[in-house]
Amino acid sequence: MHLKGVEEGMKMRYLPNTEVKVSELCLGTMMFGDQIKKTAAFELLDIATKECGINFVDTSEIYPMPSTPETVGHSELIIGEWLKQHGKTKRSELVISTKICGFSNEITWCRKSNNEEGTRLTSDQITEAVNAQLKRLGTDYIDVLQFNWPDRYVPLYGAPEYLHELEREDAASFQSQLEAVDSLVKAGKVRHFGLSNETPYGATSFMLTAEALGLSHLKPVTVQNAYNLLERNDFESGMLEVCSPRNGNLGLLAYSPLAGGALTGKYLRSDAVDMNSRMRQFVGYMYRYIAPPATAAIREYQALADYLSLPLGPLA
Repeated sequence: MHLKGVEEGMKMRYLPNTEVKVSELCLGTMMFGDQIKKTAAFELLDIATKECGINFVDTSEIYPMPSTPETVGHSELIIGEWLKQHGKTKRSELVISTKICGFSNEITWCRKSNNEEGTRLTSDQITEAVNAQLKRLGTDYIDVLQFNWPDRYVPLYGAPEYLHELEREDAASFQSQLEAVDSLVKAGKVRHFGLSNETPYGATSFMLTAEALGLSHLKPVTVQNAYNLLERNDFESGMLEVCSPRNGNLGLLAYSPLAGGALTGKYLRSDAVDMNSRMRQFVGYMYRYIAPPATAAIREYQALADYLSLPLGPLA
């Protein structure tokens, strides 16, 4: 297969403050086990690693999405089965980033213990989650463990503003979360720590707490947040300062670079939004990408792409 753009090889870079070298492109697996069945997922993993030079794979305990009790963890299981076919050599060549759930009193199917409590970033739940992930992935270590979203309240996925009245007294402390991860690092189960759907306050607090506890090796090395032509402000006006090498030196793992496919232009016609598409399955989560302001911006980007004689997707 000829893949335009990788003729000279995939560009590589180190995750900040580590010796972990990863491809600039990371294969996301959020749909493995649902819309992307195992056979197709295996094919994508083969193409990514063998033809595109990608050595970086990202997943989560809650994948595939939308999460259900029947499919939870299947993305990690598929990766584990693929790794089993390729042996220990392939595992040593692959960098696996995975995530564990933050606070949710609605997701009651991720934990065997205290399942009525939902998910939390308590010490017990962090340990339970990682042990289950290692089993599903068929490996004895995770390269980068990330918190999928915070344990404390933060507005997520297009929520308009921060509401003080939604803060919780029982949120897990930064110290207790770091100490739980430290135990996993000492046990050889986790190599590096990262964040996801995090704020500048949260990222900075984790770094300062790690320093205060003498756990500088647990300063987060990555933050996985949404970043695309429709969602630039949150990162560029706040988190970018934290990520600066002179400050926190965090690496951005940008998710939704095409805004769930909206930045290909395929959803500009309302009748093009298939009932089985992510836009229909994640109504609250994805609406921000097809709401009138987003659609107006996409039309402007489409006009620019047409002027440059480029498809909208590559421009985005």
